[in-house]
Amino acid sequence: MEAKILKTMPKIAVLTFPGNNCEMETRRAIMESGLSADIVLWNSPPSLLREYDGIVIPGGFSFEDRGRSGVVAAAEPIMDTVREMAAEGKPVLGICNGAQILVESGLVPGFTPGKVEMALARNERVKDGEILGTGYYHNWIHIRPTGRKTPFSLFQESISLPIAHGEGRFFTDPRIEDHIEKNHQIVFQYCREDGKVVSGFPVNPNGAFSNAAGICNAQGNVLALMPHPERSPHGHVVFDSLTRYLKSPQILVKKKVAISDLEREHVEKYKPCHIELFVRLKITDNAEKTLERVARKKWGSPVSTERFTFWGINVAKGVAGADFRPLAESIIRSGELLNDHKERVSVRIGGHWFSFDKNTGLRECLPPEWETPFLSFERKDIIGESFHHKIRKHVKGADISSVSHGIFWNVTGVSFQDAANDTLFANPYSEYLVPVNR
Repeated sequence: MEAKILKTMPKIAVLTFPGNNCEMETRRAIMESGLSADIVLWNSPPSLLREYDGIVIPGGFSFEDRGRSGVVAAAEPIMDTVREMAAEGKPVLGICNGAQILVESGLVPGFTPGKVEMALARNERVKDGEILGTGYYHNWIHIRPTGRKTPFSLFQESISLPIAHGEGRFFTDPRIEDHIEKNHQIVFQYCREDGKVVSGFPVNPNGAFSNAAGICNAQGNVLALMPHPERSPHGHVVFDSLTRYLKSPQILVKKKVAISDLEREHVEKYKPCHIELFVRLKITDNAEKTLERVARKKWGSPVSTERFTFWGINVAKGVAGADFRPLAESIIRSGELLNDHKERVSVRIGGHWFSFDKNTGLRECLPPEWETPFLSFERKDIIGESFHHKIRKHVKGADISSVSHGIFWNVTGVSFQDAANDTLFANPYSEYLVPVNR
């Protein structure tokens, strides 16, 4: 009798990528809700994944969050099968890093199949105008269902769950945001303990629009959820809901929403700063090498990449021809923007290039040889704003007006236009690319 029950029990695949670390507790939570669950590796044959009635992608740090959380996993071949199963109506849940993978795969919000239409951007914790933090944050929060019926939200009570992420801020174009809200695709919202939705930190722990903690696709069967239901007994209602749905399917509100004329134009231009620092690791940059591997899969050419952290510093009363070298040396020696034990820096001031040595300081050098150089900037540069305050405290007497932070890429084998039309080097809803003059 037991074997017969197990044979007919709905089966869930806990789809795991290298770096995920929540697969065991996710599987356990699913099984405690009355379903069968197996851990399925990302390199399993598609035919194996197709045997399951639903998919849960657990949290963690797939591929060490190299490049951008979820972007490398989203490029793995197994995600094509996930897209196909989602299109067939099978339930798919992404938790934290799993949510990031679903967004980077174009499955959420899912208006245009296969097209990335939103981002899970860097956390933004601002209170009373003060930047409290920009990166990883963990705490207990409360969420409430909005009433949108999905396989994972067939309950009414607000629940307490933990969060643990650095990039959890749902962010997109205002027009897409409007479609998401009108189509009732926000499934869970951050709220107070009493269930009231209040904007701002700490109720909204990452700055997501409309306090969004979980967003589904238009059809309602795919959910990107940032908090961790598998880590709390209160979260079992999410998996109990999935059990109810699979054992007695509920009628979901299925809509197909077309969005036209939402192509983002790459019109941003970069204006050189008074001082520009290009910081590169002395040791192997794993993020650089991983994105290089993905780029070679995408473009099928002998692509190579060089990755630098970029800092641009402007001075309030800077004038053409001013000697900013002493200021540049002071900034470098402050240790705020780089660690010279593990990083090296190239400096550009007024079109001239300099190398830096901690004993001799800046020395003019030949400009680097670039093929396709471009910068990736976050649309809201909260890291630059944060370090602006730090630099002003460490470097006295300099009226530094702004600090910009970005990632500089030099790529061979790919044109700038090809890179700008793709989402590998930047998610267009939270970041943008600009070419750099050689």
